[in-house]
Amino acid sequence: MAGKRRRRSVMLTRKVRPKDKQIIGVSLNPAFTVVPAPVQQMNRIIYTWTFPGTITGLRWNFSFYDTTGTQAILWVITVQRQGVPSQIIAGTGTVYTPEQNVLAWGMGSCNNHTDGTASRYVSEGTSKAMRKMMGGDQLYLSYATSGAPGGSGLKLVGAIQFFNLS
Repeated sequence: MAGKRRRRSVMLTRKVRPKDKQIIGVSLNPAFTVVPAPVQQMNRIIYTWTFPGTITGLRWNFSFYDTTGTQAILWVITVQRQGVPSQIIAGTGTVYTPEQNVLAWGMGSCNNHTDGTASRYVSEGTSKAMRKMMGGDQLYLSYATSGAPGGSGLKLVGAIQFFNLS
């Protein structure tokens, strides 16, 4: 009798990339950079890469509070490459240049309440965007408002979560 060959199953194992989960709280009070009137801009470095990696799984939850009046708010989460100067959010036209560095953005407003309570704009969401990062690259949060420079009562509190695949 001829011997039967047994079918062998071969298990291929893939290298699993380590995941580094980051949850970073954000709290910004007015300290605007006055850019072309009537827009004021606030910037915050969220994270700086020390080794190459990939950012993915971006989530955010922001609350903007205003006690002084009506504000139009435009915010962006961007990748800032090492050695490249930071950009300015434009009031009209192209919001941020270069656009390929924008991972997430949003727009809203806070309206003045007659009873003196703070008005609020909440933004939460997720992004499937992925970007390869090199050592020295940064994740930035910027927002621009149409309020009065320096005297605005606009405040931001929230959190940003992402995964860093190395």
